[in-house]
Amino acid sequence: MYKILKNIVIIITISLLWYLYMSFNDWVLHKYILHNDDSPLKDWRKKHIIHHKEFNNEVPKNGVGIAFTYLDSLLIAFVTGIPILILGCLILNKKHLLILLIGHFIGSFIGVGIHNYSHCIFHKHKDLDYCLRVPVPKDLYIRLHDHHEQHHNNTKTNYCTVFLGFDTLIRTNS
Repeated sequence: MYKILKNIVIIITISLLWYLYMSFNDWVLHKYILHNDDSPLKDWRKKHIIHHKEFNNEVPKNGVGIAFTYLDSLLIAFVTGIPILILGCLILNKKHLLILLIGHFIGSFIGVGIHNYSHCIFHKHKDLDYCLRVPVPKDLYIRLHDHHEQHHNNTKTNYCTVFLGFDTLIRTNS
């Protein structure tokens, strides 16, 4: 019984740490890639500028920058997986590392899919077929919608799009 309880506590702890790590990545991606003129991913930055201009009715709506493609999702999972791989190599055996990495990739794709789903509905673009969309319960969608709307009202706040929390930790939430 003690061993089962210990394993449950470990799984919960790893899950919470992973969520916090992904919230940090969500924040960094939005603030330093999508809202940074010196972004290393110029195409993502350019599309995000258009996205905000569409929201502000400065340009016609065409869905640019609304969702991450499958390839974008894979890139996000790989890049955010590098620190997990390095840390995992130092403290885990191969079996547990493989499980952690598989879980990370699945969780990353689900997170990006939730972003795509809620972002497409928020901006009224339901016909984008180049991306994974993961539906969420209405209560979660409303929470994500409100958080995102506040970001559009003040682009210096609410950088987290799915993994909410890091904005609150460092006080960039509105």
